Amino acid sequence: MTRFALLIGIISLFFCARAYCEEANDKQVTTVLAKDIPDKVQIIGELGQPLGKLTTIRGKWIKPSGVPKDNSLRFQITAVNGKRLDKSVEWHRTQVIAVFSGEKGRGPKPGEKWDWQYVYDGKSLAPKPEENENWEMQGAEIGGFDIHVCLSTLEGMQLPYYRKPFSTHFEFIAVKKINDDGKADSKR
Repeated sequence: MTRFALLIGIISLFFCARAYCEEANDKQVTTVLAKDIPDKVQIIGELGQPLGKLTTIRGKWIKPSGVPKDNSLRFQITAVNGKRLDKSVEWHRTQVIAVFSGEKGRGPKPGEKWDWQYVYDGKSLAPKPEENENWEMQGAEIGGFDIHVCLSTLEGMQLPYYRKPFSTHFEFIAVKKINDDGKADSKR
């Protein structure tokens, strides 16, 4: 990385942090050190689980309601670790990511629970979601700051609803297609 690129990055982060802090001036903020995460401080995600914790989720791929600008599929999460949620959580397609899906992974072995699993030396692509498919996935909710959101705030741009200064997404390492009852889909 060149010194110029590093300098631009540092300046961008400074302005992003300043804009975010100015917006949060009237809010009570708790400060923690990054080194204290996750040993002394846990961040709880939208799924009610600590970020980075291996979690199993179930849900359905759906089209957005109304007349959205972005017609991409959404994953409507209805259960976490086998427990039905009181209120479902809906994530945009870009918030549900296969870990290293490009030419990594493998299909199921006889008697195995998952349709696709991440393995480093595999050659099987993760499945692509289709509308009304029910999936069960194993992975973790991950979070972080998004520099693009910070820069767009400074430039007055409007980004999609799911892009926030700090946002989360789900990275999965295993998936299986299931029917509405939660059992493995017999159509495959």
